Amino acid sequence: MLETAHTVVIWSFIYSLTVINYGKPETINDTTWSLSTALLLMTLLGATVQGIVQSFFGYRVWVLSGRLTIPAITWLGSIIRLGFGGAATAGLFDAKTTTSFLARDQWMVTGAIVISTLIDIINTSALCICLQRRRSGFKS
Repeated sequence: MLETAHTVVIWSFIYSLTVINYGKPETINDTTWSLSTALLLMTLLGATVQGIVQSFFGYRVWVLSGRLTIPAITWLGSIIRLGFGGAATAGLFDAKTTTSFLARDQWMVTGAIVISTLIDIINTSALCICLQRRRSGFKS
């Protein structure tokens, strides 16, 4: 349902840029309700799904290793990433133009991307190490 709403709002934004504002390049920089709503839905959908997936892999690390340290770090990182995404979206609703948003709040967007990447690297490395240690030597 959120994905459908996100697609409709994106198409509304594209229609506004390419049809309604045809020949008006100055409108490209404007933040519209459709762009802000699309980013809100993308944050809700993307960050939530990403948090669930990263939390699941953190849970798998916990099950395989029996230690809670790495999963706790990844779970906390997922919550922080959701906060960064939500704050960036709120900043876009407040901004008058895309340029002013990026000048003021680009660090939040960059922070969310960096945190997501770090969580993925931590989960992948921990799972590889756990699985390497649990190898049974079974030959097929």
